[in-house]
Amino acid sequence: SEAQDLMGLDTVRLKTPSMARSIVDKIKAQGESYCRLRNDTGELVWEITRTNLQGSFDSRIMVKPMYEDCTKSKSGKPEWHPSPPYLVIECSIAKAFHGHNVFGAIEDLSTAAERLRELLQGLLGIRLPHTRKWTVQRVDWAENFQLPYQAVQEFFEGIYHVAFPRRKMQKYSNEAVFIPGTTTTIKLYHKGPEFEKHDRKRLYVVLRGLHQQNRPKNAPTDWAHRQASRKVAALQRLANNRLRAEVEIHAEKLDYDFGHKPKVHEVSTEYLQQVFDKEIARLLREGKDGVQTVRMLIHQAN
Repeated sequence: SEAQDLMGLDTVRLKTPSMARSIVDKIKAQGESYCRLRNDTGELVWEITRTNLQGSFDSRIMVKPMYEDCTKSKSGKPEWHPSPPYLVIECSIAKAFHGHNVFGAIEDLSTAAERLRELLQGLLGIRLPHTRKWTVQRVDWAENFQLPYQAVQEFFEGIYHVAFPRRKMQKYSNEAVFIPGTTTTIKLYHKGPEFEKHDRKRLYVVLRGLHQQNRPKNAPTDWAHRQASRKVAALQRLANNRLRAEVEIHAEKLDYDFGHKPKVHEVSTEYLQQVFDKEIARLLREGKDGVQTVRMLIHQAN
């Protein structure tokens, strides 16, 4: 049911194991490179190549070919050194498969990563190693809470008086708060205005194109427009009554919690929910039981 799809994964950043140089070179050839050169010597200071793929609904999937890796020096500073080629992949799981994250989230990281691998293989025209061997560098857990539009606005009016321990809260009107940190970043926002600003127009164009391709022979000329408009309007209505909370878990915390750089199969749904509950509880000054109670009541309401 839709109620069961209100929590799950959002953005992930995953690192593949080393791959054949010929395959990574092929992916690099499909991308765009950005570099900085010294004019006096012509020396290449740095170069970044990214292959930005279009997902199922024109959502962006970043695939970054890498030929060097990072380790920490004795002083704790990161040091880059040449390494066997590999890929870094980053995208919103929900948007890659559905074009939006209003509902329809996937909870299990192993399942999501395998579906992403299959999608990438089709887009890139290559075979990728099984995701069980991929390393997790970032993972976002998100939950959508169904509330009346005015209640969401009032929530943000009230949260402006909350202070997060040792972090600076960035506040944006009655729509969002952003609390960055070195181990996690917390984002709370009204999904309605965010969907209107970032996803609605893009999704309408994609859906209109899909409906145009499948338009019945005797359908009116504006049939595709009306179908796409109806779909995005329905999503907008749902988004208007969504308070979305996201906890972005950084590599530093993942590495610390697991004692090593965790693989996809090691990062469980239970772990992600525990981190989410703890961070949101610190923000709202409620115990973890309080966060669980809020989640239970919202799901019962559905």
